[in-house]
Amino acid sequence: MISILEISGVSKDVLLHLYLMTVTRAVDLSYPIEDDSYELNIVGGCNGLILLANRSIKYLVLWNPTIRKHKNLPEFRPRREEPYYDPIYGFGYDELHHDYKVVCIFYNYTNDFVDDVEVKVYSLKSDSWNSVEYCGESFFIKNSGGFYEDTLISLGLIVDGKLHWDMGRNKNIVCFDIANEKWDKVEKPSSYGVAETERFVWKLGSNLCVYTDYKETQFCIWVMKEYGVKQSWIKKYTIMYPNDDKFFSPLFVSNKGEMLFLVRSEFMIYNSKYDSLRYTNVTNRESNHALKIYIESLVCPFSRDK
Repeated sequence: MISILEISGVSKDVLLHLYLMTVTRAVDLSYPIEDDSYELNIVGGCNGLILLANRSIKYLVLWNPTIRKHKNLPEFRPRREEPYYDPIYGFGYDELHHDYKVVCIFYNYTNDFVDDVEVKVYSLKSDSWNSVEYCGESFFIKNSGGFYEDTLISLGLIVDGKLHWDMGRNKNIVCFDIANEKWDKVEKPSSYGVAETERFVWKLGSNLCVYTDYKETQFCIWVMKEYGVKQSWIKKYTIMYPNDDKFFSPLFVSNKGEMLFLVRSEFMIYNSKYDSLRYTNVTNRESNHALKIYIESLVCPFSRDK
């Protein structure tokens, strides 16, 4: 079963009756940590496992809400305790080694400039962390002061066995192969439509996509149909902003091509076949904080035998 998981002081499970019903009630779940003083966010999800983290990196949790089991990941000490801003995360399944891996990227700042980057990879199979080289020397430019000009943006999107992060508007997408732990890049479209402005990188089903804005009246979705092939980017959808509201978050695409979005505090469903929009109401919700699509599974968040 597919659900929406929401962390908002208490956990909520919103079943995707959203496609079938006009009103759905969220169900309360037991929070998976002993110390509720930690403010956790959902920073990744894969095969029914949810990765929770707090800003101080003192608490990382793998949680399966279906079987009500969770695992606190072992602590590690970055090269520098401070100063750093929120780490960048990625979480996915290594099909080659049958292992779940967490990627943490730490940007260390001096006078508001990044002068050091540390990358840690956690393996569930070995229940341990190891360090890998950062992609910076290959994909990022350092200025005359020795600082990185750019950093990775957003959470890692898992596509084709790789985690993907955006480098920023009109720049490449950086990817990390979680099996061989090597970096690479994916090129965005060479150009968009006339008057289109790039907004952000996401995924549509199992494909990478780029959302663009057209004159603040509609948004377009560009999809990479064949992974890694720049020429395969196509503009697949053009959708009017509902009620001129440009603050939306894409959440899910059904097998029938219906797309679920969060528009401010409401869930909106777009039907690509009929080019129609409709809203659905969810009761027993407290906020829009930390939403994540969740697919139920029996995967256990404990170490797996080698």
